[in-house]
Amino acid sequence: MRKVTQLNRGKRAAGVVGISKLNDKQRVWLADNFKITSKARPVLRVMIPKPKGGHRLLGIPTMYDRALQALFVMALESKFEATFEGNSYGFGPGRSPIDAMKQIQLCLKQADKFVLDADISKCFDKINHKKLLVLIGYKGKVRNQIRSWFESGNIFEGMFESSDAGTSQGEVISPLLSNIALDNIEKKIGEWAETLRLSRPNGKFIANKTERRRSVMFGRYADDFVVMNHDLNVIQECKGIISKFLAEKGLELCDVKTKIVHTRIPFDLSKNSERNFPC
Repeated sequence: MRKVTQLNRGKRAAGVVGISKLNDKQRVWLADNFKITSKARPVLRVMIPKPKGGHRLLGIPTMYDRALQALFVMALESKFEATFEGNSYGFGPGRSPIDAMKQIQLCLKQADKFVLDADISKCFDKINHKKLLVLIGYKGKVRNQIRSWFESGNIFEGMFESSDAGTSQGEVISPLLSNIALDNIEKKIGEWAETLRLSRPNGKFIANKTERRRSVMFGRYADDFVVMNHDLNVIQECKGIISKFLAEKGLELCDVKTKIVHTRIPFDLSKNSERNFPC
């Protein structure tokens, strides 16, 4: 309750009930009446400007739902963080964009590479509810409460809209849920790489499975990620594997923002797909 009503940056954001501030007595009363009810109020949708232009839809739950979601995050986060992939840096405790940047810098020091610079289209809005509940794995009250947040719907400009997929940006639990949905991308790529006859940039064959897995490098922050390798064909195959993985979750890569680039040579895949690059 303290985290949501006093510490968080959005502590005064009002949900559909219009309450944006609590005094000490109200906080104590709300904490004393805190229960997992398997119910949730609709999320208030608001439009906020993006730093680089355009707008983003933000979902604001009621203060009670925000506090209950914070409780769920505190309870579930330690379990999932213990098994999340090491090169996933978004929203995790003790992790930051700087950590993701350092990982990419380390990968790029070794040799010139092709890079799949990928972005997921409307990731928070399209996650498949049923698939996500299976990945979360809990049953009973925990599952029912999370489902109620999925199905609570939202109110935008005075109109109610149902929720068939996704989890709103702005909900306290959304970052954890998105990490659960996107976990194992690196694992899928690694398992595929182990089966290939891969080589090093100097042309020498990689005999060790672990080395083959590590030769296809990965880093993710939230719904943005990169895959790196000196072989263009490997990067193109990885894009297909990732697209299939995302489709199972109701997601897809954003064609406009997703591109294959090279760390040294100006590169346009549509024009240069037949060329051989010295990597």
